[in-house]
Amino acid sequence: MRTPIIILLLTITFGSIFYIVRVIFSEYYEYTHKDIAYYLLTPSELANMTEFCLDKPVFIYSAGDGNKPLYTTMNCTIPKNVIENHITDIGFRFNDYDENVKGDTEIEILTNDIGDMVTSITLFIY
Repeated sequence: MRTPIIILLLTITFGSIFYIVRVIFSEYYEYTHKDIAYYLLTPSELANMTEFCLDKPVFIYSAGDGNKPLYTTMNCTIPKNVIENHITDIGFRFNDYDENVKGDTEIEILTNDIGDMVTSITLFIY
């Protein structure tokens, strides 16, 4: 009676470990805020911005490699003035190249054609 329970627990444990290792060492991974990868891969700066999304956010993670920085992109719709105020509030500042920077972290914002809504936010870690 105990053997099936032990086998089930071992299967769940090793399956979970395999999934977590696969996600962490992936060079490219897409996920949503309901995926366990959200808790493993999403930087806190982006995780805190999901509350401003007017639709469901989708994330893209890309591991850093050589000269390429690690980055995470959040695709969702957010009013531009809301996100600009939030980015300033959490300590990011514009540099001479019109980029939002804080230490070795940079945030890039992409807007719609009109320029009033943000459609994509990418956080680079150098």
